[in-house]
Amino acid sequence: ISLPEDLLTESQHAALFEETQLQRQELEGVCACAINDEEDAKRLAWAVACVRSRNFALSDSVFACVPFVDMLNHAHNPNAQAGTQAIGSLDASLLPDGSFQVVAKRPIEEGEEITIWYGGH
Repeated sequence: ISLPEDLLTESQHAALFEETQLQRQELEGVCACAINDEEDAKRLAWAVACVRSRNFALSDSVFACVPFVDMLNHAHNPNAQAGTQAIGSLDASLLPDGSFQVVAKRPIEEGEEITIWYGGH
């Protein structure tokens, strides 16, 4: 959403280009009163991209920003799970309702990076 138009065009990915254009139009429609010029639009798009890149899907329509968890790196074969889905790995009676957890999938060595799977996107 915050890529400059020339870089977006260079990607040569029609679906990405179209989706980005739709998201920009939606954002500009919702936030029209906050956009006075092109620079405002760029700053707003950057802010939205920052938030979106650091949130976790709890369902198809519910997202959460979780401090520090966004710093975990992606791996195709991660050593941990993050999110409410991680609760399935534990005894749910031990956790408060609505909690967000990072749970090791295997023993993690001291100094080893903790990794999670970002999802299929």
